[in-house]
Amino acid sequence: KVVVSYQVQVNTVSAPASVSNQGTVSFTGGTPVLTDDSALLGTTDPTLTPVTSLLTVTGRVWNDANGGVTQDGSEAGTNAGSSTLTVYVVDSAGNVVDKATVAADGTYTLTNVPVSSSITLRLSNDSSVAVGSSVPAASLPAGWTNTGEIVDGTTETTTLGEIAITTTTTALANQNFGIEQLPETSAVTATAMPNTNGDTPLASTPLAGTDADGTVASFKIVTIPAATEGVLEWDD
Repeated sequence: KVVVSYQVQVNTVSAPASVSNQGTVSFTGGTPVLTDDSALLGTTDPTLTPVTSLLTVTGRVWNDANGGVTQDGSEAGTNAGSSTLTVYVVDSAGNVVDKATVAADGTYTLTNVPVSSSITLRLSNDSSVAVGSSVPAASLPAGWTNTGEIVDGTTETTTLGEIAITTTTTALANQNFGIEQLPETSAVTATAMPNTNGDTPLASTPLAGTDADGTVASFKIVTIPAATEGVLEWDD
């Protein structure tokens, strides 16, 4: 009895769903025999597991201080001071297929991204979700907000915190997320003033606030006191 061993190497970018591990043994003076001939006891095809081809995706999260969704020269990369800021790769079923933590300089590298696939990159401050599980919601550390994304130089603001792409067989770079710190208002208490029952102007208390990465340009009043507490008049 002669035993012939061989290996099947799949040399292709997109691995097939299955591979026929079939061989034919020929010898002088006989009929060619298949390696899994049922007449040969104990002979079975070994199990093959096709390997899906993968590619690398890289990008950056940057502090878009002016909210312009343009990486200006002075706008540095950032992870918003969070060690859990993570970029997830999500398949069409909403499951995580790869993930990478965002470094302090804002860079990230994904090395197990499937080729020829429709995927979504999602930025989340939740790093706990494992590959194969449902993707977490897009989120940022407290005090930060999304401004938009730049995908290969093209600005995108439709779905903040996400980048939808269709991979080919080539590595992708410049998949960038813009975020910025929100300005904060300062507590201001106005001095109580008597009702003059007239049109005499009263001293006003300026509104105040701070912006960690810029300058406060304006204020927006979103609530006013009830009529029983007084009437708010502004520059009237």
